[in-house]
Amino acid sequence: MADDLLGMLYGDDSGDDDSSGEGSEMGDDLGDLLGDLLGGRRKRGRGRKSAGSKNWLRDYAKGGGSIGVPPSAYQEYPLGFDAAIFTPAGPQAITLQATPQLACKPMRPVIIVLRSAGALAVGVNLNDVKVGQRSQFISAAPIAAETYAPTSFGVMLAGSPAGPGIIVSLFYSTTVAPPAGEQVTVQSAIICHAAA
Repeated sequence: MADDLLGMLYGDDSGDDDSSGEGSEMGDDLGDLLGDLLGGRRKRGRGRKSAGSKNWLRDYAKGGGSIGVPPSAYQEYPLGFDAAIFTPAGPQAITLQATPQLACKPMRPVIIVLRSAGALAVGVNLNDVKVGQRSQFISAAPIAAETYAPTSFGVMLAGSPAGPGIIVSLFYSTTVAPPAGEQVTVQSAIICHAAA
């Protein structure tokens, strides 16, 4: 069912066994929906799939929501993480994990770095973001955690889809250990596009 939800969210027909060359079911359904909206029907050059085919886009447009019908809402939900706290004697690399309960697609990390007065020179790196075992970075180099500050713009991710129960991980490290008596706290969330 998680695969169905993810396919509905992102138009992935890879789960369908369609060796007949009929083309994309999503494209056909989108054409039908657009034709309905514009007052006509798009004619198809090939026959429809069997009655058992998933016509999720049409069902969604009609306000589905019952068993076997796609979710009736797609919206943004926050995925929260525990705080990462860096202290002089503690580890300088911390992994945070969260497990979404809905099929979702991570879109916008939000990271707040709070430093005590004597730790202003301590940098915090985001070393990786993973959905399951899949990295969301295109290189091994870390980036500054402040890249995803709440005031940042143009920092959306095209994150990999995550089914319910897939672990989403954030990997943090500091550039240097905080001085004695100081600490750095990192608060994190990821705004996800999810099926409700």
